[in-house]
Amino acid sequence: MTQFIGSLIRLVWFVVITLLGLFMAAIFICSTLIAILIMLITGRLRGGPSGVKEYFKRAQSTRKPLFDTGALRQGSKRAEPKDIIDVQAKEIK
Repeated sequence: MTQFIGSLIRLVWFVVITLLGLFMAAIFICSTLIAILIMLITGRLRGGPSGVKEYFKRAQSTRKPLFDTGALRQGSKRAEPKDIIDVQAKEIK
């Protein structure tokens, strides 16, 4: 009987914490939608491009890249044909 009560209490706490997390996620989604709507409305009233598009363009242009692009970078040097070495690999069984 003691185990049953203990597991019931754990289940109730789990459900309460899960519902609390779901409620917080819903509040976050609603607040984000409200912010986007405000940006859209102000963009329409000003007659310019959408505030959301401008915001994300500005945010993308000012952030640093997450990964070093290495050879994909514009200033990188391409390998010369003389620097390329032909390698032959054999499978060992």
